[in-house]
Amino acid sequence: MKLLVCTECLSVFSLDIQIKRCQCGAVIGRYLDDVTAIYSGDDAIPIGFNNTSLFKAIKDQPTDGLGLKFKAFVIPKECSTFHKQTLVNESTQVTYNQLVYTLKQKISEIEGILENSTNDEFLRGKLSGLKNAVSLISILCNSDRSNPLINIEIDTTLHRP
Repeated sequence: MKLLVCTECLSVFSLDIQIKRCQCGAVIGRYLDDVTAIYSGDDAIPIGFNNTSLFKAIKDQPTDGLGLKFKAFVIPKECSTFHKQTLVNESTQVTYNQLVYTLKQKISEIEGILENSTNDEFLRGKLSGLKNAVSLISILCNSDRSNPLINIEIDTTLHRP
């Protein structure tokens, strides 16, 4: 079983075919098939559990006292079944969740400004851009999932020209 540890937030999480990430969002990963997995993030440490020893320890779980030990290990930096994805520019690499989070923040910010303005073309333009971004996310979420990272640069500023 492959897992990831984030040295930033100290999250430990197992992988799935769907993208998973740590609590702070610095580390992400997923299985590509039953054996091969990919991950990303400078704070990522890949670890593994020996499935046979883990499930034997679970099967033989004692009623009290110390629990049974099983084999766990740090996966080497070079591993044929667990590949680190090098990010070209980490500031423009976002996961689906991080992108949605950013959009929700900006939508709330715009809605707050709209409360004080009834007819503002600038803000309508920003809202239109956000709606297009949400449509893009929807398309990407339903397309090829073999690439867990999206390279998108978003203008999230609300500065007037």
